[in-house]
Formats: sequence, C-alpha cells, structure tokens
Amino acid sequence: MNWFKSFFNFGVYPNQDASEEKMVRTINLLALNTMVCLILATIYSYYFQNNKSSLYTLLSLPLFASSIYLNAKRKILMAITILFLSSSFLLTIYSFRTGEDANSHMLFVLNIMGLSLLYRKEKAKLYFNISLYFTITCILFVLISYKMHWFKDFIDSTLIAIEQRELNFYILLVFSLIYSFVIITTYRQQYKQMQDSIEEQKVLLAEVNHRVKNNLAVIISLLNMQKNATRNSETKNSLQDVHDRIMSMALVHQKMYQNKNKTSIELANFISDLVVEIRKSLDLNENILYETMIDSVRLDISIAIPIGLILNELITNSIKHAFHETDQPNISITLTKKVDVIEIIMKDNGMGATVESLEHNTGIGMSLIQSLVDQIDGKYSFEGSDGLTFTLAFPNK
Repeated sequence: MNWFKSFFNFGVYPNQDASEEKMVRTINLLALNTMVCLILATIYSYYFQNNKSSLYTLLSLPLFASSIYLNAKRKILMAITILFLSSSFLLTIYSFRTGEDANSHMLFVLNIMGLSLLYRKEKAKLYFNISLYFTITCILFVLISYKMHWFKDFIDSTLIAIEQRELNFYILLVFSLIYSFVIITTYRQQYKQMQDSIEEQKVLLAEVNHRVKNNLAVIISLLNMQKNATRNSETKNSLQDVHDRIMSMALVHQKMYQNKNKTSIELANFISDLVVEIRKSLDLNENILYETMIDSVRLDISIAIPIGLILNELITNSIKHAFHETDQPNISITLTKKVDVIEIIMKDNGMGATVESLEHNTGIGMSLIQSLVDQIDGKYSFEGSDGLTFTLAFPNK
C-alpha cells in the first residue's frame, strides 16, 4: 500500500496549511476514484456488453489526470473545478448515450456531497458557484433533452437496459463507498483539528491570564510601595482606591487561571475571596460580619470584571464610611439567578451615605459604578432603610 500512500500524499508539501493539505489529499482520492470507476465501467461495457463505443469514455482520463497535476502545482481550486466540471460533463454524455434518465444523475449528488467539503476558504466561492451552476445546467439540459427527444439517435440501442442499470448500480456502489470514506475521514480530521485547537486555546488563555495576573500583581506592588512612601493621607487614600480596583481585576484572572474553564469563573468563590482581599488591604480593626447567599453562577470575564469592580466600590465604601457608629456592623451580599436576569443585592446596616447623597454624588466611585452597570446592560438602585441597600439586575447571558 506504499504506492497508494505516496499517491494520496502527492502534492503535499512540508509546513503546508492544514486545510490545504486536507484538500490536496481529498482531490487525489476523488480523482483516483473517478478514474478507477471509469476504467472498470469501460471494461465492463466493452467486454461483457460488447459495447465498442464505451472506449470513447477513456478520452476523459486526461482531464482527471490534469486535476492531479494542477493539484501538485498548488493550483488546488483550479484542480477541484476541472475535476468537478469533467465529472459533470462526462456523466451528461453518459446519460445521452445510455438513455438512462434517472440512475446516472444520482452521481451528481455524490459529487456535490464530496466536493463541497473542500470549499472552506472565502476565495473558493467563485469556483464553487461555477461548478454548482454547471452541474445544475447539465442536469436541466439532460432533462429537457429527454422531454424533447433531442438526442434519441445518439442513444446506443444495442445496450440492454437491465444490464445498464446493473452497471449503474455497481458504479454508484463504488462511488458511495469512496465518498463515504472521504466524508468520514474528513470529519475525523476536522474533529481532531478542532479538539487540538481547543486545547491549544485553553493553554494560551491560561498563559494570558497568568501573565495578566502577574502584571497586575507588579502594579499592585508598585502602588503599595508608593502608598507607603507618601505621607499625604489624601494621596494614600487615592492610591488605596486604585490598588483595590486593580486587585479586583487581578483576582478575576487568578480565578480563571486556576479553573479548568478558562473563559468564566464561579461567582460565589470570587466574591468570598474579594471580600477577604478588601479587608486585608484596608487593614481595619472593625469586626464586620459578612453574609453571602449566592446561587451557583458562572460568569464570563467580560461580566465578571465589571461585577468585581462594582462590588469593590460598594464594599470599600461601606467599610470606610458606614460603620463608625454601628455596634454590630454587617454586610450581606445576595445573588439570585433567575431565568433571564441575575440579581445582586448588597446591604449594610451602617450609617454612612444616604440615597440622596449618592444620587447627587459626582465622584469617581459613583461614575465608575454607573459606567460599569451600563457596560453589562444592567440597572441599579439604592434604598436607605436600616442602612444602605444596593440592587443590581443584569441580563443572564
């Protein structure tokens, strides 16, 4: 079978694009299949049916051989087109000669099934349309010719109809087996390429998340150094705010790097870790009780980062400003997953900001929250009963 393997890989070059490599091999297989079927059909007609005119069909062999030659010269689309047009033209003449008006046309369907697998690139549309329209024209021409009796004198009257149908059946059987093999092989190759591509993307995503996390960690360290070096309390607070915001983004990438799913994170663990990191970074002595009731929800990074930043602003604000006169400070975070909407409610029992002050607040924190809510197509509101309650609802995509 070495000769078959060599022929199968004829025209395949080192470092060739995977899709083109697949196309080259498929064209070789289809051309070989067509020529073998053509030779076998001619031998059967000539020796067993005593049909001398069947030798003329061998004149089409150079056309199919030329498709293999063009294939080897990297003119893949031209090779496909010649293979397609040659098959359609040959089968048209075959239909006129034999007078069979049904069985032979099934071969057109097999051609379309097999060759359509090859057209994967944008530039191949023109070639595909030419081949497809030519085939449809051939089918219509044969159909009209039968109805109008245009080529009745061209029909070989010496052929026996039942034997001709038997020959058609054998040809169809061989074509079906070969094309089925091509389709199955192509499917397996595509599936394997897809699996390999997915694994490669997972590795790349993990590496990207890891590098982003490390870069953000460096920025956080620089901010800490700058914060510790400055004596101005206002500057320290500003640097701390920037630190917390970057820390919340870094935490998202850390979670994605740790998870098997590299494109989304589990929100419950993320929020719990976010609260711990915020408390650690603020270094406050208040004994704040944190309560979380969070449904199991996985969010994409494009949603998780805005959610993390929003919660960071709210939790930080509560810790800094809400509990100066509260005996038992408490922060509760509730996340409920509904059919079309995810709802997050964060409530504190402090005596910090009021709803009125927040509505007229033009600071960076509120502007950031408004921008982030718009980014995830959400809606939010504040209520000021027994502390401050923030409600956020956004689409469950």
